[in-house]
Amino acid sequence: MDMELYKSVVDFVRNHNKASTSHIQRAFNLSYNRAVPIMDKLEEDYVISPMSANGKREVYPEIVAELQQQIKVLTADLKESQSDFAYAYKSVTSWTERAYKQREKVELIKNEVERFQQSGSPSDLNQFLSNLIELATFKNDHEFTDFVLFPKVATKEINEILGMQCFQFIRTAQIYRKLGFEINKKAEDEQAFFLFKFLHLALVHGDKYLNVFNAETRNLIETCESGAANE
Repeated sequence: MDMELYKSVVDFVRNHNKASTSHIQRAFNLSYNRAVPIMDKLEEDYVISPMSANGKREVYPEIVAELQQQIKVLTADLKESQSDFAYAYKSVTSWTERAYKQREKVELIKNEVERFQQSGSPSDLNQFLSNLIELATFKNDHEFTDFVLFPKVATKEINEILGMQCFQFIRTAQIYRKLGFEINKKAEDEQAFFLFKFLHLALVHGDKYLNVFNAETRNLIETCESGAANE
């Protein structure tokens, strides 16, 4: 496959929100036989969704493809974490209770990751974040209410939980540092920063949090570039 052509198609699909074979054919003057493999790869790379029952496809937000690329790393790390936990559980009896709670969190995250792997859709990531919210918040069990408290500033415990995810936000973190945000150059700190931001956006905006995050980031970049141009 011509990778330069493929990259151009990816840009076209994301910029124009066009996700059909016919759009690709017309835009790049391709035959049907050449367009079909490109569409298959777009779906494989999570640029577009599988075809729905009514024959339509959706264009995924770019962050979905980025997260999907990191899911393999997370799965491998989870297996290693489970192995490490088994050893610690047997050899360090004083940490038994804490290790047991940690295993529950790892299993919950593992289940969500596997579900996200199977579909790769933003709705599954929403459920993934919802379960993390449960881990990071407190419920009033005595009154049996649905009210939860979520801190505006991430605590050490929340950062530890979010840092377990192993999503890599290297490029996004670099952009945010240039915009003036103080983010430590450690993978777990970068993960905790952005996932904590996602959690807050999800609490406020529901399943629109990715759109809000992308819009906020674009606005920050445009403001920064405008300020630099005026200097």
